[in-house]
Amino acid sequence: RTNELYNVGGTDLGIVWELQPGHYGLFFGDTFGSDFYPNFVNPGPNGSNWRSNVLLFSDDQDLSDGLTINGATMDESGKNAREICYGGKDGSGNGDWTSIPTAAIRANGIDYVHYMNIRNWAGWITNFSSLYKSSDNGITWTRCQNVKFGSTSNFGQVSYFKKDGYIYMVGTITGRDNKPHLARFLEENIDYGYKTILFPDMEMAKDYYHKRKLVRFLASGVKWESYTLDELKEIQKILGVQV
Repeated sequence: RTNELYNVGGTDLGIVWELQPGHYGLFFGDTFGSDFYPNFVNPGPNGSNWRSNVLLFSDDQDLSDGLTINGATMDESGKNAREICYGGKDGSGNGDWTSIPTAAIRANGIDYVHYMNIRNWAGWITNFSSLYKSSDNGITWTRCQNVKFGSTSNFGQVSYFKKDGYIYMVGTITGRDNKPHLARFLEENIDYGYKTILFPDMEMAKDYYHKRKLVRFLASGVKWESYTLDELKEIQKILGVQV
């Protein structure tokens, strides 16, 4: 039972992806300990040991009788599923409140999780969104410092799909009522961050390339080769991201 094995008594979400054939990771959002109790008037926090997110594992191939959890990324004590993406626990609405996973994927043998760093839940205002990555099947994770989506980015929340060497990323501004946007990039470029610009569609990428002659056009987006501060500001305005 998760409350006894991993000190996970109550949690949220459940972002699933396949690390290896038959081995799945499940990222959860705000998580509380074994003393968690449901309160529908005030959903949280209702319990101790608040972690902004945790990662559990499953090898279950038959969901007809429920999902069996058979592992977690643990803290040094071995008693608690540990937080992966740092969250500041500042509930003032003016700082770092929490970090919530939105999608995960394995690319080039490395596992990535996209998350949003929440500033204020009123309006789902973020400080930024970014990635963490793991090269040891989800045991240790490091922040992808070069990847950062601004608070009004169209990729504040995302989902991923891989096909023919590309990753397709569907994203929205953070919240539950915003329009989706589609970006495509080479699987190997997922954590380039500062080197890669994602355009909402091919026509905008082509138009920008021809007008500015600033970037080298790639199949689904562009990489910049040289730029000025003013040009960077223009890119940020177009994309709604920090670059």
